Amino acid sequence: TGQNLLVLYDVVTSCGCTKVKYSKQPLRVGETTELTVRYEADETEHFNKAITIYSNAVGSPHKLRVRGLVK
Repeated sequence: TGQNLLVLYDVVTSCGCTKVKYSKQPLRVGETTELTVRYEADETEHFNKAITIYSNAVGSPHKLRVRGLVK
């Protein structure tokens, strides 16, 4: 929510096994974007990874959690 362009400066993951793809184009008011997250597991396990999004939004950085079970 806001009146200015939203700019994602950087997206950082908690480990090298988690990759994120996202558009680096600024977003206008009302536009949306998608982050594609890929976790590359070496073995069967539960995982809980953090993704930190740095932007010009109020409250930045924002943290996301990706949790799951690799079978």
